[in-house]
Amino acid sequence: MTKPGKYKNRIEIYSVAVVPDGEGGYESPQYILVGYRYASVTQISESESFRSGLNLGEVNYRIKFHKGQQEEFSRTWQIKHGNKMLNVTGVTSTDYEFTITASEMDRFPGTESDNTEVTVDNQNYKADGEANN
Repeated sequence: MTKPGKYKNRIEIYSVAVVPDGEGGYESPQYILVGYRYASVTQISESESFRSGLNLGEVNYRIKFHKGQQEEFSRTWQIKHGNKMLNVTGVTSTDYEFTITASEMDRFPGTESDNTEVTVDNQNYKADGEANN
């Protein structure tokens, strides 16, 4: 039985696609909304990140949410939590729940520089994962 309020944070899950520009090149990554979930989102401490083998110096999160019937989760997807875009770094699951480890994006996949911006739901994001206002 799930405790009331356990999954209180609304997250958005996005897949990433690089779309051809029609002239032989490729545009910036396009984020396609896969769905919404209510989840438990907790920041992982530096010491726990070290013990778990996660990248130090990054802000890491543990995200848990209910698993749907026959549902899978891809490590190539991105998670939007509040005004942050997160890279999925690990996925584990039980019969009923996904546990995702994710870190704040230091740059967007498929980009070469740290000053790249992409648009998700009409909101511009810089390479550091922060929303531009």
